[in-house]
Amino acid sequence: MNQAAIDRGLFRSTFYRTYADQEHNDHNAHKLDSSDVLRENFERPNREDCTGMRHGSYDKVDSDGLVSPGLRVSGCDILIGKTSPLASPGQNCALGRFSKRDSSTTMRPNESGLIDQARSPDYNPPHTPIIQP
Repeated sequence: MNQAAIDRGLFRSTFYRTYADQEHNDHNAHKLDSSDVLRENFERPNREDCTGMRHGSYDKVDSDGLVSPGLRVSGCDILIGKTSPLASPGQNCALGRFSKRDSSTTMRPNESGLIDQARSPDYNPPHTPIIQP
């Protein structure tokens, strides 16, 4: 081992971790109308109408629920923003103002990285966004 080998990157390593999520439909839930389906949505959750918000940072999530490529992320950042509708909003007094539940995907707390690519659900059937930090 010599200095030239170390300068070229000896003992450095890079790894990729892929985060993927899907939108699920609940056809068996209690429905008011036969056309109603409870559907999860990829979006940026907000604290006004969403319960169960994670302790991570939602600052890097765009309105489509994905993090933009090229951003540096660290532990507990939200990578995929997703909300699930509550089956019957307003039944419970404590949850009366909420209509959605946060189902977002967070990064592992002891890792950091750079977003390599983010594919939208339109690109990956069936409704699966992929994040690769």
